Amino acid sequence: MAITVIGSALWHGITAEEVRGVVEYPLVRYRVESRRFPEAEVYRFIGDPGVLIEVLAEETGDDLVVFHAMVLTSSVAAEVFGIPQVSMCSMTCPALARTSAQAKGEDDGAQRRRI
Repeated sequence: MAITVIGSALWHGITAEEVRGVVEYPLVRYRVESRRFPEAEVYRFIGDPGVLIEVLAEETGDDLVVFHAMVLTSSVAAEVFGIPQVSMCSMTCPALARTSAQAKGEDDGAQRRRI
């Protein structure tokens, strides 16, 4: 099987070597629907060549054409592994996460102040 990595697959900083590693040794592989071409056979591969990466490729005969690759997103992780989806902002910016929780009334201190 030949693996062709086109330029769009490298837009998110994933290298062609990382893409090939994920496709050749995936943790998960499953078919997904193409938004633009319903007849296309598109597969999502998830692998770990140092960090979890998702790769999308179209199968054409015995070959794969990889057109997308990026670090695994929380929404795909939730879909595939059943991991609760966490806002990326709340993981990287605790102050904004607290503000968001307070606005939703989820902060214990905010609850006590209202009483």
